[in-house]
Amino acid sequence: MQKLPFFKKLFDFFIFSNLFIALCTVIMLFYTGHLFKITLNPALFWFLFFATLASYNLHWYLTDASKEITVARSKWLTVNKKTHWMLFIFASIAGMIFGMRIISYWLLFLPLVFFTLLYTAPKFPHSIFKQLEKHIIGKTFLLTLVWTYATAILPMLITSAEWTWLNTVFSIHRFTLIFPICILFDIRDKRADRITGIKSIVTLLPAKTIRRIFNVFILLHLLTSALAFFVKMDNFLIYITFLIPSIITYRLYPKAIKSTNAYLFYFVLDGLMILAPVCYFLIILFQNI
Repeated sequence: MQKLPFFKKLFDFFIFSNLFIALCTVIMLFYTGHLFKITLNPALFWFLFFATLASYNLHWYLTDASKEITVARSKWLTVNKKTHWMLFIFASIAGMIFGMRIISYWLLFLPLVFFTLLYTAPKFPHSIFKQLEKHIIGKTFLLTLVWTYATAILPMLITSAEWTWLNTVFSIHRFTLIFPICILFDIRDKRADRITGIKSIVTLLPAKTIRRIFNVFILLHLLTSALAFFVKMDNFLIYITFLIPSIITYRLYPKAIKSTNAYLFYFVLDGLMILAPVCYFLIILFQNI
């Protein structure tokens, strides 16, 4: 068997060990803080980084490699089960250390913990938890809610004395980008979900209805982009960065529903969540040169 090049192995580790998705959390959190000109405790960044790393690695450790559709990730999962477990232990300890530094906000973290556990609970090897897999219909909604709460709602709750309607618009803006991305993941997993009895909007509704829902959320994302620009922003380039991720997501629909390419899902689609923040910071950087 031909050995993989070193950089390919390194890239696979970065993606499949969930370091990339944990980094996405930090970038999105920093983006929220910068847009709303709020100062966040550095411990919050580290806490959410390690919390994401821990939850995703536990999720993948409990996942049966034979049920993972994408070949590259399935192979990596088969060989690296122990890696997921060790990263879960390490990230859990690190997360608790940094969590103690922001313990005063523990009530605000409870919804995040609850929804994360609810999403992963069906993976636990017990019949009680396995039954949840067949009864939790809104798994797409759950995952989107966790990401929106962690990277948009939570930082504004921690730092804002008063919740404004613009906070609501931004939260909807983020939710309406992540939800269509999650729909594409669910469409990919539809066949396996139906076999195991998992109920989701993708397994319960016809394909045309799913496409309409997908289009509605893309449209809502574009509308909230326009609303945020006309009220808050004075930089047209930054407004364009708001639009790009949802436009690309929309364009990827025909390809994503037929693809089992691991890098399309776990790098490109996941990466669309940080495309606007990365473009935003590049614009700020070049404007200040």
